[in-house]
Amino acid sequence: MKKFFILTFVLLLASVVMWQVGCKKDINTTSPTTAGDVSKTGTKVETATPPGGGGGNPGGGQNGTTLSDNFPVTCACFNYFDWSCVKTMGAGPYIICKGATDQEIPVVVTVTKGAQHIGYTGTIIITNGGGVATEGLKVGATLMYHDQGGFVASTCAISGLEVQHPILAAGESYTYIYTINAVPGCLISDNNAYRIDGNVTILNHSGSIGTPKGPKGKSDSYQLCPPSNDCVDVTDVPGTPFSASLQAPDATSWTITVTTQNPVNVCQSGDVPFTLLVHNVNAPNEETWTVTNTATVDNHTCEANFELSTVGCTPPDLGCSYTQGFWKTHGCVGPKGKSQYGHNPDLISPLLGTPIVMGIKTITTCSDAGAVFQGAQGNQGNAIKRLYSQMLAALLNKANGADGSCIAQTIIDANAVLIDADPLGDASGWTGINGANRAAVQSAAAMFDRYNNGLECVPHCE
Repeated sequence: MKKFFILTFVLLLASVVMWQVGCKKDINTTSPTTAGDVSKTGTKVETATPPGGGGGNPGGGQNGTTLSDNFPVTCACFNYFDWSCVKTMGAGPYIICKGATDQEIPVVVTVTKGAQHIGYTGTIIITNGGGVATEGLKVGATLMYHDQGGFVASTCAISGLEVQHPILAAGESYTYIYTINAVPGCLISDNNAYRIDGNVTILNHSGSIGTPKGPKGKSDSYQLCPPSNDCVDVTDVPGTPFSASLQAPDATSWTITVTTQNPVNVCQSGDVPFTLLVHNVNAPNEETWTVTNTATVDNHTCEANFELSTVGCTPPDLGCSYTQGFWKTHGCVGPKGKSQYGHNPDLISPLLGTPIVMGIKTITTCSDAGAVFQGAQGNQGNAIKRLYSQMLAALLNKANGADGSCIAQTIIDANAVLIDADPLGDASGWTGINGANRAAVQSAAAMFDRYNNGLECVPHCE
């Protein structure tokens, strides 16, 4: 029995020794823990206090990184309106010939004062002062307003700024830009003081692995700024004509000026009128130009096109006039009733297809015409003979194609006075002519003389 107990004790002791040896072997085959290990969070273990005050124990380190405290936050207020405009004007074409009266063109700029934009914008500058990159970075901003007890958070906030730069490498800084607008549910009053608080957290902050943590930053405080464009100038720019024939701007053929007040300052929506004055400096005839007229309202522009034209400005061929001496020497009666002058052709006969009537005198042949011109020579002061001669030359000029619009009334008046003052049609009425008829005869003869010399209606032919 004693031997049994001794054997049992020996076997038990051997088992304990073998078990201890097996545990020591398992421990020795695992990788030793070093300062370079990566923890189960995936963040590198720090070997020492990181630059910029990374925290952690100097001897063993702590998983994570550290954002620099009191990061700078800048803030600027904005307050402005959306302005827009629409321009209306006649499109033309405005036909303005050289020497014609300048053309006035009305322009209306309809101005709209749109939505008001109020808020704050600025930057949040974040620095990773630790030794590893950030994880789970979140960046936002909150508008704080001053209450009786100090600054409290408003309902105006913005988040998601980290999309601008999602990860900060070790030692890296980045400037995040924010804008907070006054919208329904976010009221900004000009009676309060405001500041911006930056909201920054990471998930691998030293000492708080897995829990969002970060430093705080805030801007200075500000009052709401006044509107920057409560009132604006409306300016009209006439524009440079574009030549259709040249396919290029033409700054020399026309001048276009704004004759009304320009610019006009406005503070509300409404219509603003302008007047353009267009002058044809030296525009070629039978061409067109397109002009873009532009209005500017608070850096917003609106345009309207109109057309200038000289189509139809070419003067018609009005012909020309010859003197009574020309017609006398280009008929069929020469000096003292002899044959025609020299070798000059007979230009009168072709024009007498329709007889020419002066008072009661009718000219049907070249000889009839020659007698009138010959009778005007040596007339001893008989103004009726002079009138017949000048009137016949004028009527031949008309029959030859010269414009006679300017002597139409003179022809009517001459026929009337000749019928009254020379009822025989032979100039004999001059001896007993009264004062009124004398003046009428002389006036008509003078007008026909001017016309025949190219001083009325048409130029002189030679």
